Amino acid sequence: MFRSVLKDSFYTILSLIPAENKNATMGFDTQVYTARIKLNELHPVYMGHFPGNPVVPGVCQIQMLMEIFSEIIHKEVSLVNSDNIKFLNIIVPEKYPVLEIKISVKKQGAEGWDVAGTISKDDLLFLKFKGYFLEK
Repeated sequence: MFRSVLKDSFYTILSLIPAENKNATMGFDTQVYTARIKLNELHPVYMGHFPGNPVVPGVCQIQMLMEIFSEIIHKEVSLVNSDNIKFLNIIVPEKYPVLEIKISVKKQGAEGWDVAGTISKDDLLFLKFKGYFLEK
């Protein structure tokens, strides 16, 4: 099984469902999943980031995306590289306690995965991510 660092303490997965399959003409499938999560507004990380003005750290956003991807494939993964990470808005946990994480995954070889993801609330986009993961 895989190890979650933040799941069930920093955030809780409310739902995780396949959204759609995109069949590409080159013979591979891209799977798209949508997760709804609830942030724990009282988590100790907010005492240091930042006292009196808590925001979700960028590293936590990437970790949540990685853990949800691990949930999808039921394996532990490591991030090998990312060619695109954009933090577009600040996530204030009291203002946005429930978020949507959309993840698009495509298998690359025996143990590799191309992953693209977003974190949003309605029309407000917080994170855009694109990277390559390997199964451990």
